[in-house]
Amino acid sequence: MDTKLKKYTAALMVLAALNSLFVPQTANAELQKIEATGIYTVGGGADESPKMAKERAKREAMRIAVEKAGVYVESYSEMKNYRVTKDEIISIAGEVVNVENETYQIKALNQDVLQYTAIIVAVVDSDVIAKKLQDMESSNKALSEEYDAMRLENERLAREYERLQKEKSDPQTNFDAKKAQEYLSKGNELLSENKYAAAAREYSHAIEEFPQYADAYYGRAKACEGMGDYENALSDYTSLIALTNESADAYFLRGAVYEKMGNYDAALEDYGRSLARAPQDKRAKRARERLLKSLGRTGT
Repeated sequence: MDTKLKKYTAALMVLAALNSLFVPQTANAELQKIEATGIYTVGGGADESPKMAKERAKREAMRIAVEKAGVYVESYSEMKNYRVTKDEIISIAGEVVNVENETYQIKALNQDVLQYTAIIVAVVDSDVIAKKLQDMESSNKALSEEYDAMRLENERLAREYERLQKEKSDPQTNFDAKKAQEYLSKGNELLSENKYAAAAREYSHAIEEFPQYADAYYGRAKACEGMGDYENALSDYTSLIALTNESADAYFLRGAVYEKMGNYDAALEDYGRSLARAPQDKRAKRARERLLKSLGRTGT
């Protein structure tokens, strides 16, 4: 009896060992440690509280931490074959930095000047990065589909506009849809080559042909962004909002420009409008949460 029991037990042990060879093992997430230091100096009669000075030092430390995280996010995205833009990398980096510890030092440089130093220790979890990249990929796919739908609708409007214009007797009011489309295509080609000024001119020609050509406003806004001409980009995105019946995407794009201009309150408002129209748009939600976090605010 004992011999049978021993054989049975041995068989179970062998079976368990074999099963362990075929059960998928969960890979441990890779944690990247980040240390960053921010310095803020107060003096020269500046009326600033210690709390505010510490906050400014921390904000500088966070900026540096996010930059370091961005390098890691970029490397990870390349390794996993994700196609992301520089702005998307910065956005993800700001969301995945998890501060574990922060310390502060105060040093008197002279009788009137104090130096505040914030030292933060943070970690970046590769699993969190992977999830953010997957979400962004899904969001971009949805955005692409929305853009295609908008393009088709604008083509329909262009055809309808052309038909109406041809019914008028004044030849100067005729709208040449083919010419407008040619200008748009040329602008898109130049934009893809980062020839922003030339692209903007082509988009302007398209708008001259068809003042309600939403795709042309979108393209010209992108070209203006590329040149750092945020004021005109803002104007074109505002026109795009009107032409697309206040679409969520148009509000998001304008919000991103407001953020680049440092008008954070306006950026938050547009991100909020975008979310109100498309609650499932994770890109707008991430942008709003990241900006609130960078400003040291809380929000829902």
